[in-house]
Amino acid sequence: MKTLALLALLILASCAGQGGDDAKQVALSSTCMEYGNLTGESMYNDYTDTWWFEIDAVKEGCAPACVVYENRTAEVNWRCTGLLPG
Repeated sequence: MKTLALLALLILASCAGQGGDDAKQVALSSTCMEYGNLTGESMYNDYTDTWWFEIDAVKEGCAPACVVYENRTAEVNWRCTGLLPG
């Protein structure tokens, strides 16, 4: 049973990795590149079925990422926190 579970995890990881390469190409050809370059850091969100690629754009109080959706569209999510200076 443990072997079967391990095999299933390896297959899922392999599929996610391939999707990451495809998603990276979508990010590279999207409007995200108008704001900065990919940094090489990325993650896959199972819940939202999205790939998040960190970008080196600078905006105070923000940690921007290029989000690639399953329909092969992408947009910048600025992930800003805190109060804006007045």
